[in-house]
Amino acid sequence: MNSFGDVVGYAQNQSLASRAFKYVPGGGGTMIDLNTLLPPNSPWVLTKAQSINEVGDVVGYAQNQSLASRAFKYVPGGGGTMIDLNTLLPPNSPWVLTKAQSINEVGVIVGYGTYSGRATAWILYPQCQD
Repeated sequence: MNSFGDVVGYAQNQSLASRAFKYVPGGGGTMIDLNTLLPPNSPWVLTKAQSINEVGDVVGYAQNQSLASRAFKYVPGGGGTMIDLNTLLPPNSPWVLTKAQSINEVGVIVGYGTYSGRATAWILYPQCQD
């Protein structure tokens, strides 16, 4: 939860599929479905939001039917966009970012993944804006 009272999490349906959401309490409350990783109709069938910062950026993870996970960042505005954090890595990177756990006010994200096939934690710093 951030200082505005915005909360993130996930909701499951009867078939146990889950979708990430953001709840904004102002004006009677609004539940926002964060959707799934792009492209539309992608194999990512489950999304879970883990953390939100003051500007409304949300992080979490998506899983496909084989339970492979990818870390995401949801950027609000203009309908919002869910970004696979792995797309921000250099080509042929040995990293696979599987779960984003937290994001701070300046956009630093921490989570879990693999490096050359070995499980490890990671920190992703935002790109400098010069």
